[in-house]
Amino acid sequence: MSKTRESSAVQVGADGTRMSHYHSWRGREIDAYRKLYMLRALLEGFAAAEVASIMKSGGSIEIVRQSFERLEKSASSGDHAKFLERDMEFHRSIIRRAGVPRLEDLWIILEAELRDFVVFMHQILYGDTCLIAGNHDIIWHAIISGDPENARSAAEAHFDSIWQAMEKHLSFPDSTGDPVERACGYLLCHLHEHVSLADMARNVAYLSLNQLERRFKKAKGITITKYLQNLRLERAAIMICKTSIRICDVAERVGYKDASRFTQHFYRHFGMTPGEMRRAST
Repeated sequence: MSKTRESSAVQVGADGTRMSHYHSWRGREIDAYRKLYMLRALLEGFAAAEVASIMKSGGSIEIVRQSFERLEKSASSGDHAKFLERDMEFHRSIIRRAGVPRLEDLWIILEAELRDFVVFMHQILYGDTCLIAGNHDIIWHAIISGDPENARSAAEAHFDSIWQAMEKHLSFPDSTGDPVERACGYLLCHLHEHVSLADMARNVAYLSLNQLERRFKKAKGITITKYLQNLRLERAAIMICKTSIRICDVAERVGYKDASRFTQHFYRHFGMTPGEMRRAST
C-alpha cells in the first residue's frame, strides 16, 4: 500500500481551504489500514510495558527520554514535517529500548506500510503545527511511573484516540472544507492551551465568531465552549484512569488553571470526582 499511495493527502484549494482525497481512502483500504494500525498499537503497548519494567528495575531509558524531549521541542517549532519525524522517532525509541529480539523488525515493516496513511492523518488532524501533546505526555508519564500495565494501556489508548478522531473526519467526506469540522479539529489539538474563540473563528473557520457559533450549535447541538469543555474532561478522564499523574497536573494539562473549577466541571460531567474515578479505575 505504501509504495503506491502519494503522501500529499491534503491540498490547499484556490480559496485557501484544506481539501483531502477522502474518496481514495475508503472501503476495504481503510479497513486494512485500521487493522495494521491496531496491530501497531499492540506492539507499542507491549514495548511500553517492557520499558516501564526496565524503569522499575532501575535500568536506563535515556533513549526514550531524549526522544520525548525532542518531540516536545518540535511541537513549538511550527514545523509540521519535523514534528512528524520526531513523533515517529519517539515511538521507535520505545520499541528499540524494549530490547525484544525481532520486535523492531516487525515495527519497521508496519511503519513502512502505514507511513503514508500516518502522514495523511497528521495533515488532517493536526494541520501544519498542531500537536495533541497530551497523548504523548500520557505515554511518557505512564512509562516513568514504572507500572507496566499502566504503560501498556496508555500506549494503546493513544492509538485508540487518534483512530477515533480519524474515523470522525472520515465520516465527513467534505470535513476539511467545513468550517465547523475545521474548528473541531483545532479544538482537539489545542485543548491544553488557552483558546481564543474569536481568533479560531477568523483564522481557522474563516468566519466571524457569531457566524461560527450559529453553525456550530446547529451542527453539534451544543455551544463551542461546551464542546471544548467536554473534550478537555474526556481527555482528563483518560489520564486519570491510565496514568499516575497528579490530578492537579492533569487539570493543567487539559487547559484548566483552577483545579477546583476542574473538579466541579468533572463532577457535573461524569457524576464523580477525579479522585473517585481514579480509585474506581484501580
